[in-house]
This record gives sequence, structure tokens and C-alpha cells, in this order.
Amino acid sequence: MKLEWISASGFRCFDSSSPLEVAFRSGLNVIAGENDAGKTALIDAIRFTLGTRGDNYLRLTEDDFHVSQEGRSSELKIHCTLGSLTDEEMAAFLEWCVIEDGALRLHVHLTAHLKATPAGRYRVSWERRTGTEESGLKVDGELREYLLSTYLRPLRDAERELSPGRRSRLAQILSAMPEMTKEGGAREAGDAPPTLMDIIKDADDQVAQNTTVKGIEKRVNEDYFSKLSFDTDKLKAVLSLGAETSLQQILERLELVLRSDPPLPERVRRGLGMNNALFMAAELLLLQSETDRMGTLLIEEPEAHLHPQLQARFMQMLEEQLSGDNAPQVILTTHSPLLSAGVDLNSVIICQGAQIYPLAKGCTALEPDDYAFLRRFLDATKANLFFARGVLLVEGDAENLLIPSIAKALGHDLTARGVSIVNVGHTGLFRYARVFQGVEGKHVPVPVACIGDRDIPTDIAKTDMYPKRHRPKKTEADYSADEKAERENAIRKSEGGHVKVFISPQWTLEHDLALSGLAVELHRAVWLARAPAGKTHDQIISVANAEIAEWQAARDSAEKIAARIYLPMRKGTVSKAKVAEQLAWLLDRDGPSGKDLETKLPGYLVNAIKYVTSSIDGEDPVPDADTAPDDAAEPDTTEPTGVDDGVGDVDDAP
Repeated sequence: MKLEWISASGFRCFDSSSPLEVAFRSGLNVIAGENDAGKTALIDAIRFTLGTRGDNYLRLTEDDFHVSQEGRSSELKIHCTLGSLTDEEMAAFLEWCVIEDGALRLHVHLTAHLKATPAGRYRVSWERRTGTEESGLKVDGELREYLLSTYLRPLRDAERELSPGRRSRLAQILSAMPEMTKEGGAREAGDAPPTLMDIIKDADDQVAQNTTVKGIEKRVNEDYFSKLSFDTDKLKAVLSLGAETSLQQILERLELVLRSDPPLPERVRRGLGMNNALFMAAELLLLQSETDRMGTLLIEEPEAHLHPQLQARFMQMLEEQLSGDNAPQVILTTHSPLLSAGVDLNSVIICQGAQIYPLAKGCTALEPDDYAFLRRFLDATKANLFFARGVLLVEGDAENLLIPSIAKALGHDLTARGVSIVNVGHTGLFRYARVFQGVEGKHVPVPVACIGDRDIPTDIAKTDMYPKRHRPKKTEADYSADEKAERENAIRKSEGGHVKVFISPQWTLEHDLALSGLAVELHRAVWLARAPAGKTHDQIISVANAEIAEWQAARDSAEKIAARIYLPMRKGTVSKAKVAEQLAWLLDRDGPSGKDLETKLPGYLVNAIKYVTSSIDGEDPVPDADTAPDDAAEPDTTEPTGVDDGVGDVDDAP
């Protein structure tokens, strides 16, 4: 039996007007999302409805009822649908089940009501019933015990759970394993190995014959206890291992510990992470060993104690163990990009704003081959998009390095707005975007901006100012209007939902920055990236200023200057990433900012930044993708200030 579906309304963050609705898969389900998105509420909805084993006491309170502008809800409902029943389960729970589409299913409804008492307090009443419309039998008896799930709370003390003691979790795990039953009796006839009870009894007999033990017993009884006993109630103290105890008491003396291989001469205490990994392994062992219970494991934030490499190993182990037909069902929540990246995308469910967005096939615009592609390339640095409030998808290192500084200078700090910038490295830009495009209009409410290059060189780049082998084969004049439209449509093909495409108006980001108004700053960055030998930072800046001042004095057009500045990057004599790094540094230090910077930037870049730093409310927060800001000015061709003509030329001028 597997949990197939859950819905909840009036429960915590889930409003009755927009209830929680989630379909679960067999095997692994990963709920990824930012803090306070509703992940814990989802797990607790399952816990309240199905119950949990162990010492986890559950009690609904007024805090579990949804609060809106109209006040606190007086009713909450949670509905779980369970399917994939085995023949044994069908026979055992037939009276609680219903037939749907030719198969037996079990519906479990939890309904709770909140009433105020005359004393000003709240009283909660609730019940669990089966049936399609809560009209079936109550959840009790064998069914109640069968449905219990296993719950691993966040920041758990795994070392305590695995230590010996009364009602330890390890003892509960061991006693619940079917093969442990025979260990409570005597060995079978013949050459059968001794049971745990046999071993304890044999050891107890040897302890009782130990000279030291017998001497201590004698002193305790003759010197002290005999003087405290009554003649009519003679008692004798015995020092032993307790062979007359039950199997449960024996199991409560066991502990599960980690040892090195080869073992060290003395015991070493291990850290939280390894103990937690061991604890989760023990719980999975129990779930896979039990045949008389529904195997559902709920894990919150398994990454809390695991370093990145161990997180990856943990997810790999989970997927391997959950691949069989009789494998347990695991539902876990996480904040970890690494955990999210290391799992099949079909298993991932994004939780955003108390709503659920599964990424399984058929639930998004992802195409079949996207899943294999993203499984290969969706690493931890890219998987942070699952937790973002806005996403910028870029094609290279230059955009990745530069755009955060530009956004901050504009007054739209990406970090402060919860925006992730994801460098897809010229591959699969729109594959990542389709993660956020749902079916039937249910898109993830996260603004996603895809920033791409138009990649049509200006005509001036085909002239003698560019060396022959670096001249583009086709420039602006060589493209027909239809070809340009076709090129743009190809870039925009995956636009839709909250995914918008922002295309550079001409060639590339670097070229268009120079063309729009940042020619001086970008030229300085090119020189700084090349770092001519023997020149100080200030001298390099002065040389860059002098050179661009010379071009402007010669009345060179903005297009020609931009092409000249871009030439070293096109030739590959200077790295685009290094130029971007230097330009970001210049902007952070003393570059233009606010409206002054906005007038110097290409409109598509400004609009992309404004879009991802705005919240989705049904309206476009910015103008059309390629529309320049209203107050955008013509390209800045004014002569830069502070030009030092006395520096002279640098030999390796770009």
C-alpha cells in the first residue's frame, strides 16, 4: 500500500480557497523549497492523518488551523488516498476500502473543528474516517496500527536514538524486525545456532560462577541485606546479567555504533553526520524488513548533519534501495541544492508559497529528453533555482560575474531579493526554463529571465578594422527581415508562463554594453584584464582613457568604438570572464549607479533585472522584454574625464 494523494485545506498555511494537493510516486519523493513555503506543514498533514510510530505524540491545537485576513478557520480537512494494495492488504482491509476504476483504494479523512470555550480558550475535536465522502468506518484497530508512518525529525539526536536504554528507538527497530521473533526463545533442536536468549543465559551462568562476583554477592547479603530483611520475607541479592528478562529488555541493552576498519584499540565517538547516516540506514532496514505494515518514511532535512559528498552518497543509496517493487515509500523535505540535484527530476516536487509544483513527466513543459539532459547537467550550483524567488538564466561566465554587480548598482540587489543567477554554459538554456512551466496554466510563481545574445554582428565588424580571420561571415546587412525574425523566434520558442526571454539588441553582452553607454568603463576593464607588464593600475586606467578619448576626438561612431572595444574578446586575446570581473569591480568601486547607470545600459538587461526582482501578481512588472526604459538616453559618447595624456602608449594595446 502506497500513499498516492493528499489534499489539505484550512490546515496551517493551506487555505480552503487554495488547498494543498499533491500526488506522490512510489519510491522517492523530494519536496524542495525555501523556508516557510509549506514543506513541514505537508509532512505534518501526513503525520496527523496516518499517525507515526515511536514516541512522537501528535495533538492538534488551534495553531494548526489556517489564519487569513478574515481570522482563524474553524475547520480543517486532510484527505489521504492510498493505493497499490497487495492481495494480503485487500483481504485485511476490505471493509475500509472502496472500488475505483477497477481497483481497491483506501481513503482516510481527518476532519477537525475548533471551538472557543467560555473561558476564552480553544477546544479541538477531530476524527479520522474512511470512504470517499468521509462516510466509511472510523480508522481504528488493525488499520490504525498498519498505517503508522516512520518520521525522522530535523536536527534529530541520532546518537541518543542508537544508544541503549529503556524505549530506545534502536530497540523498537530491532524488536519490529520479523527475524527477531525467534531470538526470544530457546534454540531449536539439532545444530541450530543459539538464540540471543541462549547467549545471555550462558553468559549469565558464567558470571554467576565468577569468584569475584560470588564474593561481592556474599558480602552484600551477609553483611548488609540480611540485617534489613524480615524473617517472614527472606530475600537474597543476586548479581547477574538478567537472563530471566524479556527479549525487549535484552534489545534495550544493545547499541549500534560506528567502528573503523581495521578497528582501533579503544572506542572513538563519531560526529553527528555519520551517526545520522547510520540511523537512517537502520530505519530503512526496518521498513524493508516489515511485511505487516505500510512502509512510509518521512524525513525532514536529511542534509542537516551531512557534508556535501555524504549528501550525494545518501541520495545515491536511497535511489538504489527504493528501486524495487517492494521498496518503501520515502517522502523527504530539503533545502539542499546538492540533494535536489542528485535525484531523478521526476521525484522532485517544488513547494512555493504553500503550493505544490511536481516536476514529473506530464506535469511540466519539460520534454522527454530534457530529463536525461538535466540529470547530467543539473549540479548543485544550478539546482539552487528550486529555492529562488527569481531566476536569471545566463549563457556564460561573463554574465554570471557581471550581472549581480550591475543589479546592485541599479538598486536591485539579487541576493536581497532572493534571486539566483544560473550559468548554463551555452547549453540547454530553455531546458532549465521549462522546469518552471506547468501544464494547464499552473506555472511555478517565480519570475524567470532567460538572457541571450542576438549574435548578429554590426556591419562595421566586416570592414578592415577587424583582421580577416576574425571578421564575421554575415553581419546585419546580410540578414533579411525574415531571417532575423526566424532567429529571434528560435530564441523565444520556450517563452511562456512566467518565463520571459531578454535578447541583446545587436551582438553580445559585452559589445552591446559598449554600444549603449558603458564604452569607457568596458574599455578600462579590457585593459585591466590584460594587465600590461610594468604598469600600475592607475597607469593602465589612464592609457585606456587616453585611447578612447582619441577615438572620440576623431569623431568615430559609437558602433565603431564598440567594435574596437569588443575586438580583443572576439580574437580571444583577453578572456570575457576576466573583463567581466574587472568591470564588476569598477562598477562596485566608483562606477555609475541608479538612474545614471540605467541610462547607460541596454534596455533588455535593465528589464530582465527588474523582472526577476519583482513578484508575480498576474501582471507583467516590467515593459516588454526588449523595450528600453522610458528614460533611456542615446549612447554616451562624451569625452571621459581625468585623461592622463602623459602616460604614453602601451606596447600591447588591444
